[in-house]
Amino acid sequence: MQRVWAFAAGAAVVLIVLACLRLDTPTQRETHPMRVSIQPQVFEKEPTPPPLPPPIAQQQAPLPPLPMEAPLQNTPPETLPALAADYRGTIRFEGYARQMIRLGCRFFIYDSTRKKLLANVDPLSGKSSPIAPHSLSGLSPRLRELDHDPSVDKALSGLRSQFPGARLTLVVAVTSQFEEALTRQLQAGFVQGDLPPGDWQVLEGEYVLVGPRLALKLHRALGSRGKNAPVDFTVFF
Repeated sequence: MQRVWAFAAGAAVVLIVLACLRLDTPTQRETHPMRVSIQPQVFEKEPTPPPLPPPIAQQQAPLPPLPMEAPLQNTPPETLPALAADYRGTIRFEGYARQMIRLGCRFFIYDSTRKKLLANVDPLSGKSSPIAPHSLSGLSPRLRELDHDPSVDKALSGLRSQFPGARLTLVVAVTSQFEEALTRQLQAGFVQGDLPPGDWQVLEGEYVLVGPRLALKLHRALGSRGKNAPVDFTVFF
């Protein structure tokens, strides 16, 4: 019986000691954040360059004067060059004749020996008619001779018997409006520099159609002693 009590008393003492140990031990550990010490980075300063010496005073050159628009130096010639205009490679004789008739121009039989108009002529049919007094009204006195064309020779062949002894040529008399339009545009071409300045004798070109309009496209200017210059100018009628 004494041994039982002694064992119970010893067990009680052990329990009390264990209870004291558990009270001294914390039930949960606190976790503290880790602190990292960052050292600031130090940059070396670049050496300050020495101050520049003061600039040497220089005398500024005066600016050139602004260019002024030069007046036009070109002037139209007192007498415009003659025209050598072809149509055979473009609108052919029939197209040329129709366009000139549409513009009010007239065709005539001309005696180049006596320098005289002989008759009106329809260049498409070859029929002639007497020249009425009013038929020359509104026409330019400058006649244009048509030659070196088989179609013209054909139109004249049936008329030679009516005018024996005459040297027949076919000429066209343009209207005053036609002549004025041609002269005005040529003069403007010389003034504006679209036509080359110079003492030209002939302007060569060819008749073309630009849409429904008849136009004369000039491509070369001819002077004395073989002088020539390219031209790119168009006259519209």
